[in-house]
Amino acid sequence: GKPVRTMEGYSVNTDLALGDLDRKQIRSLIIPGGRVDNIRNGEVAELLHDLKDRGVLIAAICAAVDVLDETGILEGIRSTHSENSDLSHDGGVITARANAYVDFAIETAKTLGLFADEKDLQETVDFWKNYKRMQ
Repeated sequence: GKPVRTMEGYSVNTDLALGDLDRKQIRSLIIPGGRVDNIRNGEVAELLHDLKDRGVLIAAICAAVDVLDETGILEGIRSTHSENSDLSHDGGVITARANAYVDFAIETAKTLGLFADEKDLQETVDFWKNYKRMQ
């Protein structure tokens, strides 16, 4: 429930403390990278395990993948820690290296069903990955 300042200087203002979340309402948890020391704790680990057990999408990029690894979330699944890839999606968990941020966003959006159709997906890929201007 307190503001958090990112490495880049942005302030993120949260509505609730972690303990006040209604976990049944969570359909995905996306964890950005950067400084992750403030989420290396038992409360976050317990939340991650609860969400994974319920089949909620967990997506992590950059240093956030370390948090998933340290909490045991990556045990038994393919990830960017267990294979030489920039992006991995297995067992309801998406992991990505920092340089794969576009692929990470697209894979996460696909998994959440955020594209209206295949054309919408392709336009997004063309714009963000293939750098094609939209008319």
